[in-house]
Amino acid sequence: DNVLARDAGECVICLEELQQGDTIARLPCLCIYHK
Repeated sequence: DNVLARDAGECVICLEELQQGDTIARLPCLCIYHK
């Protein structure tokens, strides 16, 4: 699993803020979202 190293805007799926320490995944377009 990938863990976000720094705050990075909002999740492209749920639109909640992404925060440092969140578990994330990445789409082929390089957008990140909560996993």
